[in-house]
Amino acid sequence: MRRKNLVFLIGILFFLMICVIPIGSMMKISENPDEIQKYQGDKNTLSISWDRSNIIIDESGYNGMTWLEAASYEWCSGKGQIYDPYVIENGKISGRISISYSSAYFIIRNCTVSGGIKLSYTNNGILLNNTGCGISLMYHNNYNKIIGNTLVDNAIGIYLLYDCTYNEIRDNIADYNSMGIFLSFDCNYNNITNNSVCYNTPGIMIMED
Repeated sequence: MRRKNLVFLIGILFFLMICVIPIGSMMKISENPDEIQKYQGDKNTLSISWDRSNIIIDESGYNGMTWLEAASYEWCSGKGQIYDPYVIENGKISGRISISYSSAYFIIRNCTVSGGIKLSYTNNGILLNNTGCGISLMYHNNYNKIIGNTLVDNAIGIYLLYDCTYNEIRDNIADYNSMGIFLSFDCNYNNITNNSVCYNTPGIMIMED
């Protein structure tokens, strides 16, 4: 009787080990937002190209459309969640892209933006492989990523102003600008790595209060 109970107990433990290991692996993946956004961004890839004058998204509702309204157009997909971020890609914008008062997860990638990209009071964004007239984070932008963009022949390539923290700026080309990368007024704990800032005066400038 004891032998049967022991065999039964060993069988239960073996079954639980088989079930738990895949669950643990899934949990490990789900804890990495970069991997989730990279996967979901690839899943949402828009194959067509499109043109637009401006994209103004303001989650406060005072100046521009909300993300929910933007997602009703063919140039924006996703739901703004960590597993399903909003994606704007493969566009040619003759004006600017402006995102304000947003905490939704989003990716803007492979766009040509003649008027530049501006974030204000915005978190959880990824700006990836875009070209155009500079990128600015102005006023309380946190946990954003600026990666692989080409920002040449502008006043400032990448500009962070007033309390922009915990942002990642890497693998960008910010050459032939008046200033390559400029951080001013309480822009702390940002990770700036592996950027090209040639032929600027200066390449990278950090200004405190």
